[in-house]
Amino acid sequence: MNTLYRFFALALLATCTVQAHAEDPTITWELKDAIRQIDRQADDFESVMAHVVITRSNTADATGSETEEKGVIFANKQGDTRIVIESPQSLVYLLDHRDLYRYIPEQEVVEEYYLPKHPQLVAPFLRLGFSTTGKDLEDDFLVSAIGERMIGDRRTLGLDLTPKKEKDRNRVVGMKIWIDQASWMPVEQVIESAGNGQVMTVMFSNMARNLKLNPDLFKRKWPRGTDKKKIR
Repeated sequence: MNTLYRFFALALLATCTVQAHAEDPTITWELKDAIRQIDRQADDFESVMAHVVITRSNTADATGSETEEKGVIFANKQGDTRIVIESPQSLVYLLDHRDLYRYIPEQEVVEEYYLPKHPQLVAPFLRLGFSTTGKDLEDDFLVSAIGERMIGDRRTLGLDLTPKKEKDRNRVVGMKIWIDQASWMPVEQVIESAGNGQVMTVMFSNMARNLKLNPDLFKRKWPRGTDKKKIR
């Protein structure tokens, strides 16, 4: 009986040790070394394609309700981004440096948002971690390391980003980005809007880097007959 008891006690101890390790916030990277790795990744970055899950919640919503979109993201070195949403409905988001386009195939409508006039939109920050260099991060944000954790089978390093520029602070309160320590590409982003309490969590998976993406992916081309609406 004592032997059996010791066996179960050791098994329980081992389980607790594994769980503690999985949740261990210990940081094994110096921040300056992590920034250097991000620089190296950005230096030869050309493009990326990945599956994406975008979850939106609101800190002011007592019900805790969430919305979720699933699709594929394409991005290039120039900062152009296309997100093709496949569920719960078909949508296309096209993002450049100044404008966001939201194409709704079912309605044959494309909405155009001039980003400086819509500070509630946090879509521009989706590009963080791809072509963004470590120097860019340090120039635009107060950067601090917040720990390491496993996301699936990927060991990630978390960075907390607080905007330095007023125009960015008007758009977001802050962000957290979890970076794969093998590829130094983003695995998860958490972006908190400054205007409406919305929190957007973005998960990336099945990432393919430096593919030869068709340039037409990033052009403002819509099917014939599409109604174009500028959102003021």
